[in-house]
Amino acid sequence: MKTISRYIMTLALLITAVGGAWADETLLLTIESTANKSFTSGSKTFDDKVTITFSNSVTNDGNKFGWYADKPASLLTVAGTNGYTITSCKFYTDDGIAANGYTIEGESPSVYLYRGYVYNNSSRSVQIGTVGVKKIEVYTAAATEPDVEVTTNAASKQDLFTEAKFNMPTFDATVNYELVRDMQDEANPVAFSGLPSSGNIVVKKGDDGKYQPIETLTIQLIDPLAAAEAQNIIAADGITIKVLVGAENGQGAIDYDQENPITLEAFLADMKPGYYWIKAVPTDETTSPYIGTVYSSEFTVVEKYDLTVKPANDFSKGKIESVTVGSGSVTIDANTGEAAKTGIDPDTEVKVKAKRGYVIDKVEVKKAGPALKTLTVTGVATKSINYAEGDTWQQAIERPENAGSGWSVLGDYIINGELTLYIKNSSCVRPGHTIDATKNYSLEAD
Repeated sequence: MKTISRYIMTLALLITAVGGAWADETLLLTIESTANKSFTSGSKTFDDKVTITFSNSVTNDGNKFGWYADKPASLLTVAGTNGYTITSCKFYTDDGIAANGYTIEGESPSVYLYRGYVYNNSSRSVQIGTVGVKKIEVYTAAATEPDVEVTTNAASKQDLFTEAKFNMPTFDATVNYELVRDMQDEANPVAFSGLPSSGNIVVKKGDDGKYQPIETLTIQLIDPLAAAEAQNIIAADGITIKVLVGAENGQGAIDYDQENPITLEAFLADMKPGYYWIKAVPTDETTSPYIGTVYSSEFTVVEKYDLTVKPANDFSKGKIESVTVGSGSVTIDANTGEAAKTGIDPDTEVKVKAKRGYVIDKVEVKKAGPALKTLTVTGVATKSINYAEGDTWQQAIERPENAGSGWSVLGDYIINGELTLYIKNSSCVRPGHTIDATKNYSLEAD
């Protein structure tokens, strides 16, 4: 590799486009011993949401007994990870009071495994079952939808084109509008205004709680004097990349923490909104071919969100004059009455305006649910179910999108009509099982 001394290097950010409060508990994850036969010691993280830790090695028979211990005893502890907070766990055993589930509350619920028994704690105050733990249901607090204030102008002869407006919340949102017939017959269009969008790096918060860039982000150190094919030297020997985190100092400037940089890997893995400055330094000043310290330009990571505006009923379809986000209009689909826009800055003003002759009766802004997938199950009959990645069968069946689909839970079985759901040539599918599109599901007659 070419040795570079006293050269000016710059850092390029190349961006290429690609594709509240807590209320009741909700099931976060179901973990079964039969699906984790080899996990008998240490810690294991499930679905990047929950980590189980054994204080000592245990036995897993891969059958109905689950995880159990003789001597030494072992504490089985469940904890949230990657920003997930546990509120309780329900532990299941083959026999005993936990045969139908035993709930232990807290952010790190645990049970004590000893001599083929399961206890609620290490003092063995309550024996909850035998022989071991075969299933764990992990619960978290269900996030309530943050309040979004929607205002509407009064319908009158002076202002027939009624509109609803709100500031874009800090989440992907779905807006449902409902219109009624207006008996007035005059028009007075209203001017639109809004905040300009930012040109910085845009990130979105995923279901795992981590921020990821909306667009593919490639960071390269470039030597302007090197040949074009040799310019990318991000992995060059002798260079260490650090990311400095900044904060406003109250005087209109940003101060960067030189003493506590984060690694480039950590930054790219979870790009939280804020001020950043990437710094390239010699790994070893005594041997490095790079002289001095190289800095990038300062930049800001900002978070943006997606919006879908749609009619709440058939009557409202086609009766919206315009949807504007900031100073720009959004195309309304003539067939569905929906309007969608991605990458919106928080607090940007959104307006929905009714056509002449109609007034807005109600507008609801809700947190958008996860993107749904469709699974087709064959067998004696062919049926489809809508689900989100990570859904259990119980959770998917309870989704409103599956109303009237025939899917239901009967005890510990999944049924559709008079048919029962199996994994083909294998066992029945249980309500707590996570939907796995790679499995060969089949509806069969008992």
